[in-house]
Amino acid sequence: TERARRRAKSKRMALSDVFEEVRQEWQAVREEHNVKLKPSLGNSNARPELDALCAAEHARHMRALDMTDTAMYDNLLVEAEESWAMYNEYQAAADMVYKLYDSIVQPADLVATDEDIIAKRKTLLTLMREHAKKEDGTEKGLPPDGKAFHSKKIRGLRKGELGAPALLDIVCNIQKDPTYTAKKALAVVSEELAEPVECNDTANHATLTKMRDKYYNQYRLNFATQVERCLREFWTLRREEQRWRGNWEGLVASLKGD
Repeated sequence: TERARRRAKSKRMALSDVFEEVRQEWQAVREEHNVKLKPSLGNSNARPELDALCAAEHARHMRALDMTDTAMYDNLLVEAEESWAMYNEYQAAADMVYKLYDSIVQPADLVATDEDIIAKRKTLLTLMREHAKKEDGTEKGLPPDGKAFHSKKIRGLRKGELGAPALLDIVCNIQKDPTYTAKKALAVVSEELAEPVECNDTANHATLTKMRDKYYNQYRLNFATQVERCLREFWTLRREEQRWRGNWEGLVASLKGD
């Protein structure tokens, strides 16, 4: 997950550098137009010059909005692509480690009569749990013939929480409800699961499952947070540009005497 985050961060920084350069250019032009908007343009003889300045400012304004929307789309696309790539890589890596654990058979695990070795390999909590299972009759007993361990089906990763569908869902929710946050997005858990993994039932496999889910949830939090940050950042820039446009139109109207 850390590699995926670094990869996405690197792409975001590259996009940010390009956008910041363009943004400084249009702000410089905006300031230039503001300086040129003088009271003398209110004279009827200066109307052609005023109209030309307004046309230039309108073109700059539309370009600024277009570049802001494009930059937002590019940043969201990075999150969608990188999160989906991470999901597939993560799932493949976890499956590979499950299979690796399946291939590891430790001699002490196969010795059923050497109580000293077994006791040393198990914690007191594990021994207490095994005793409780013996008492209530839920103990699994010996593994099947030719097997060192019992088998178990471990649920697959949740689907639909990363990638483009998840990103669009967050965008739609924030558009409908400005108070919608990444935490609210995380509260919605997908019921659709990837194919379960059939593997040995050991403490190693159980620990791997816990770590798999832990780091998946951490990445999901990062994904939702980055999407929310991106939306709010570019929407703020868009609102600021629209406020400027409103002020400009008010000044022009006062010069024209409308």
